[in-house]
Amino acid sequence: MGLIEVAQLLQVTHLVAHFTPIDTFNLSSSSSEVFKLTDTKAHKQDTILFYKIVAIDNCSNAIFESRMVQTPKINIQKVDETTNIIEWDKNAENVVRYKIWRSINGEKEECIDSVENNVSVYIDNIDEAQKNVISICYRVEIILENGLSSFSNSSCLNKN
Repeated sequence: MGLIEVAQLLQVTHLVAHFTPIDTFNLSSSSSEVFKLTDTKAHKQDTILFYKIVAIDNCSNAIFESRMVQTPKINIQKVDETTNIIEWDKNAENVVRYKIWRSINGEKEECIDSVENNVSVYIDNIDEAQKNVISICYRVEIILENGLSSFSNSSCLNKN
């Protein structure tokens, strides 16, 4: 077994499928003990994603695999023209807070609130100026004790 050279982020959408590498971090060229791996395609609607990290040595052998984690799945229910209910799975450990993000008509997302770790339902009261939107999308960000964060799927409501 050689020195750890690379950490790979692997993803799968169905537990019966094979994990696919989606990002790599070269540990041999970094002096940091902390690194960031990003799934840039993780914002698919209504998708739960599963991840794990694999450490690869200088002989290209996988020498360690992390446990598998999954993103939370959110669902939105429209109550009326000015109220939406956002619900999400609470499947992560060591959660400190959840941040709720919203995008209206495809504009830049904004964090609209932050809630405690024991909350899994949020009621969004859209103010009068925003009630005639064409589309509204939400995501939930999980903030963990170690300072790391992860996003849920994106879920949208479109005016018909």
